[in-house]
Amino acid sequence: MNLLAVGPSLLFLISNLVQVRGTDIFFSFLSYLP
Repeated sequence: MNLLAVGPSLLFLISNLVQVRGTDIFFSFLSYLP
């Protein structure tokens, strides 16, 4: 298991998850506003 090969793809996966999660949190926050 090469860390240099796995690292970038793992970062890419995490950044994608954060983007999706971030939009979910953003929209749920908007729904709380009056």
